[in-house]
Amino acid sequence: MNKHTVSADIRNSENVLWNRAYLFLAVASFFAWLSYNMVTPVLTGYLKTLGASLEVCGFVGGLFAGASLLTRPFSGVFADRFNRKNLNFIFTLVMTVSLLIYALIPNMSVIEIFRTLHGVAFGFSSTASLVLVSEVVSPSRMGEAISYYSVMSVASMTVGPSLGVWISSRMGYRAVFLAGVVFLAAASVLCVLVPYQRPVRHAVRETAGRNAGTKRSIISRVIVPEILDLSAENASFTFMNGVVAAFVLEFANEEGIPGISIYLIVNALALVIFRIFLSKRLNTWTLRRVMLISYVTAVLSLVLLFAARTLPVMIAAAILKAVGQGMSMPALQSEAFRSVSDDRRGLASGTIYIGGDAGQALGPLAGGVLAAALGMRRMFLLSALPMCVTFIWFMMSDRSGRKKSG
Repeated sequence: MNKHTVSADIRNSENVLWNRAYLFLAVASFFAWLSYNMVTPVLTGYLKTLGASLEVCGFVGGLFAGASLLTRPFSGVFADRFNRKNLNFIFTLVMTVSLLIYALIPNMSVIEIFRTLHGVAFGFSSTASLVLVSEVVSPSRMGEAISYYSVMSVASMTVGPSLGVWISSRMGYRAVFLAGVVFLAAASVLCVLVPYQRPVRHAVRETAGRNAGTKRSIISRVIVPEILDLSAENASFTFMNGVVAAFVLEFANEEGIPGISIYLIVNALALVIFRIFLSKRLNTWTLRRVMLISYVTAVLSLVLLFAARTLPVMIAAAILKAVGQGMSMPALQSEAFRSVSDDRRGLASGTIYIGGDAGQALGPLAGGVLAAALGMRRMFLLSALPMCVTFIWFMMSDRSGRKKSG
């Protein structure tokens, strides 16, 4: 067997999940997310030492997510047209170099340019990496594989911010950035070591698709229209996450609820635990069952925040939010991949991420408007409306009756 090829016997085996390719992809994802979660919490403090205003700090902080969102349609096209392993490596390396440059050059213009490039590269690498994960495991275990894979980003959230703050307090901001560079460099090496060779069937199908390209609309060449419902459902969950992440600490301070940092810890740990516990269930449960539980628990978490006046209620909300968020994303991603042919998985990945990025970006913006007009309690309650709308949409669709959930 070619050393760069994932064995078909391993990939299609019902019993094998943790093959070498999957392990390398998962650990590389953890390192990439760890770098991001270390740098992001200290970035504002670093920029302020350079004389930046809070408005500029907010603008620079949003460059990463905005750039990532704008690249999603193109990242899907690239992931379907080119070798996904090479794309993952190249853009992980671009992230490494970008972070290194704005770590070493304390200039606002340089930081803005390369923070944007960092976000662009993340958009391409994360899309390619997710499609690779779907390729290197058995189709029957795809939901489980994606669920475990997504644990890597959540696990990095439990250690990344505190590690970044700890390093900055002892060695300065630049040391945090350089540590992030080291983790991204390690991720780049793992991307190279992934045993993978682009399947011949992809090239054949893509050539046929290009020859028949005139039959496809412009929109269908950059996204997958038939899974826009899944992208919208993903957006409703990330919208909730964006609202809660942006305002839960300020809400607790305003209401005089002590020890709110425990909320963040419980939410992150619960996400890890539930994704691990529920991973195997995603192979057998119907999509209807998964999404019903996800929507109900997520909406209840917002209702609890609306009613919360004590820390135990906040913690209960954190656990329910973890269940909803932890189950929905891998199930939606798996369903997206099952809804398209292999040669369009890149577009499917990009389409799902468009919804996720949009919800994450719009949540804090809409939340700020609602909080200013109605207060944070009502803001949390009204933030459940998008989820109720997409839940009704889902229940009226034919997807809710399909056999496999992921």
